[in-house]
Amino acid sequence: MNICFIAPQVMNAVRGGVSIQATNTAKALIDKGVTVTFYDCWKQYNWQDFDCVHIFRADLDTYNIANWLTEESIPFVVSPIFYSLHKSSKIQFALKLSQLARYFLKGIRSDFDCIRDICNKSVMALPNTKAEKEALHKGFGIKRDKLTVVPNAVESHFKDADPTLFEKKYGRKDFILSVGNFGYPRKNMLNLIKALKDLTHPAVLIGRIYENAYGRACQEQMQKAKNILWLDALDHKDPLLASAYAACKVFAMPSLYETPGLAALEAGLAGATIVITPNGGPREYFKDLAIYIDPKDVDSIKDGLTRATKSEPNPNLKEQLLQNYIYPKIADQLIQLYSDVTKR
Repeated sequence: MNICFIAPQVMNAVRGGVSIQATNTAKALIDKGVTVTFYDCWKQYNWQDFDCVHIFRADLDTYNIANWLTEESIPFVVSPIFYSLHKSSKIQFALKLSQLARYFLKGIRSDFDCIRDICNKSVMALPNTKAEKEALHKGFGIKRDKLTVVPNAVESHFKDADPTLFEKKYGRKDFILSVGNFGYPRKNMLNLIKALKDLTHPAVLIGRIYENAYGRACQEQMQKAKNILWLDALDHKDPLLASAYAACKVFAMPSLYETPGLAALEAGLAGATIVITPNGGPREYFKDLAIYIDPKDVDSIKDGLTRATKSEPNPNLKEQLLQNYIYPKIADQLIQLYSDVTKR
C-alpha cells in the first residue's frame, strides 16, 4: 500500500501537534509495511502510484490541493483537526454570512468554508474525537456516514521515561509541569500562571514565549512567581522532555479546548496526574482518570492543581492509554480505512 501525506506548509516551522501526529503516524504505518510519502510541492508525482492521499488539517493552506485532487478524481481522506467553542448554530450562521459575502465579492472564503468544502470533497473525514465528529456534522452539515473517528495517539516509549536526567539537571521533582507555547490565547497559559503563582508548590513551564501581547503578559506574570521555573521549548525527541514528564507529579493543560492534547497523553503515560480542560474531547481519552477544571476560572484551575498535588497518580490511566491510544493500534485502523477507500 502506498499513501501520500499532505500537511500545511507551516507544519515543520511550528513543530506542533499536527507535525507530531503526522510524523509518528507515518512511522507506525511504515513499520507495518506501508509506503508513506510526504508531499513536497517542489516535486512532480505520478499520483496514480498512490492508493490514497491523507490530508492533515482542513484549512486554507490545504484547500487548493484538496480542490485539485477532487478535479483529478484522486481519492483522499482528511483529518480535519478541528474544534470550536462556538455553538453549531453560530457556525451555520457564519457559513451563511460567508456565502452571502461571496455573492457580492467573489473570492472571499472563510476558514469555516474551507473546512466544510474539504470534508465534503473527501472520501472520508477522520475526526480525533466524538466531540469533533458532532461539531463537523451539526455545524458544517457533514454527513455522519462520511465521518469516522480515528483517535490521536501517543508514543509508547513515554511509559519508560526516566526522571533522573531532569532531576539532576534542574534539582526539581514532583513539581507541576505544563508544556506548550506562550502566545496563543487558546492554550490559556496566562490563567495557568496566575493560578500557579498563588501556590507554593514548585512548577516548571516549558515552551516558547512569543513576541506578542499575550506572550509578554505571560512573561510578566512568570517573573512575579518565585515558584515557577521557565524553560525554552524542547524538541519533541529530546530525552529531557520525557524525563520532565516522569519527574513531575502533576501535568497541567488548562486550554480553552484540546483535541485531546498530545502532551497530556505523553505525561499521563509517563505517570503524571493530569489536570486538564474538559472542552474538545479530553474526557473521551482520560475518562474519570483526570481532574477537569474550568479553563476560564483561575480559582478552578488553582483548586484542580491543589487536589492533584495531594493525590496519588492513578495507574489505571497508563493502562487506559496503552490499551487504546498508541500508534500501532491507530495504524491498524488507518490501514483498514485506506483499504476501504481504494475499493470505492
